[in-house]
Formats: sequence, C-alpha cells, structure tokens
Amino acid sequence: MSEKKNEIIVLAQSLEQPRVVKRITELSNLYKKVIVFGFNRNIHKVNNFSALENFSNVEINIVGNLSNSQYLNRLKSYFSLVFKIYKNFGLKKKIYMFLGLI
Repeated sequence: MSEKKNEIIVLAQSLEQPRVVKRITELSNLYKKVIVFGFNRNIHKVNNFSALENFSNVEINIVGNLSNSQYLNRLKSYFSLVFKIYKNFGLKKKIYMFLGLI
C-alpha cells in the first residue's frame, strides 16, 4: 500500500452536497491532512458535512452562507476566500476545487 500524501486544501461550494462529502472522504484516505474551506447553502440545510467529524485528518472551515440568485455576492465571497488561502498557505499547496462554484 502506498504512503499517504502530505496535505491538500479543498474548496467546496456547498458542504451540504452528498457528492462533496463523499469526495472529501475519499481524499481523506489519500492525504494525511485534508483542509476544507466551504460554504453552507440556505437551500440545503441537511448538515451532511457533520459525517466528516468522524475523520481526524479532516479540518472543516465554514466560510459563510451562500444564498440563491446572489451571484455577485457569491463571486465576492469566492475571491475573498482565494485571497485568504493564498495569504495563509501561499501557492505551494495542492488545491482541489469542486467545479460549478457559481
């Protein structure tokens, strides 16, 4: 069995999406540390991401809430998030981003 890679940063548009939670779970098997930055969506309030609390190598950071049809506010939130990640981690970390952020 191959050794786990060091760490990865995950950007998630909705931590409520089951496919997002599933992919983060898969990544936790490949990496020693998975740092997740994500948003809650007011449309889905099912708290699916609470299943990730069982993984000691997954760190969840809820950045904020995204509302439907507030596309300019979303864009502003995304740029703010990318700036914070760059400021704290630089460009040398591997980042996994879910497509369809907007």
